[in-house]
Amino acid sequence: MAIRPADRAGSWYPAGTTSCETRLRAMLDAAAAALPAPAGEPMAGIAPHAGWDFSGPTAALTFGFLQASDAQVVALFGADHYGLRNAALMSSGTWQTPVGEVRVDVGLGRAILEEAGRIVADDPEAHFDEHSIEILMPFVRHCFPEATVVPIIVPRGAPATEIGDAVGRVLAGSKRRAVAVGSTDLTHYGPNYGFAPRGTGAESLEWVRNENDRRFLDLAEAMRATELVSYAEASRAACGARAAAAAIACGQALGATRGMVLGHTTSHDVLPLGRPTSFVGYGAVGYLR
Repeated sequence: MAIRPADRAGSWYPAGTTSCETRLRAMLDAAAAALPAPAGEPMAGIAPHAGWDFSGPTAALTFGFLQASDAQVVALFGADHYGLRNAALMSSGTWQTPVGEVRVDVGLGRAILEEAGRIVADDPEAHFDEHSIEILMPFVRHCFPEATVVPIIVPRGAPATEIGDAVGRVLAGSKRRAVAVGSTDLTHYGPNYGFAPRGTGAESLEWVRNENDRRFLDLAEAMRATELVSYAEASRAACGARAAAAAIACGQALGATRGMVLGHTTSHDVLPLGRPTSFVGYGAVGYLR
């Protein structure tokens, strides 16, 4: 079976067991202090996937929110940065992290392929270069140490809500406690990303915060998954809009009925280097039933 190594460990997040565990605890402790008490059962979330120095505390809000679920299975829907043609499931194997291995749920992988093989391919190799799930896997191992995972990359053009709904129905039928996570960063703004409709400087940062990112987060909170994809792909508001939409649909199939924005920041807020020019938005959203 495939073994997915922790390729970005040592650069995007700590490589040592102790250093990684310490960092996770610090981020999750800070998240616990910031999060409201959940008024319901956590079922799904959206989290960013940049290097932990930038987006780790925001991702920790999502996983801190979900931790109360005591999940036995985590479905991870990842963004695609390499132009895949089809949604790609890793149906067996393990993911290495500095804090321990995470097993792919073979039984559920097989059931998903039986349910949704028309729209989801069994393609473990697609996961080896893509970082959008890897960055979150140490959170999974720390927060749910006994859980198995179902990792699926959801590329542009894939029927995201149909995929999420199919996965959610399979998970619900398993009678195991399950949660879903969609992995996406928000607006990639500035000359570095070839997208600067408001120029550079403070006005551009405020536009990203209060308009482009905000509209995406409002749609995510309202669980309007189809509209979220259309908006994000027209406005370049997220690199993994379809991963987020799949997580919302999966959460709905598991019983989620309402969402809440847990946090929102940008790389410029985290590390301000003079006048805002190129920066990325990060958001955390949680879903309850």
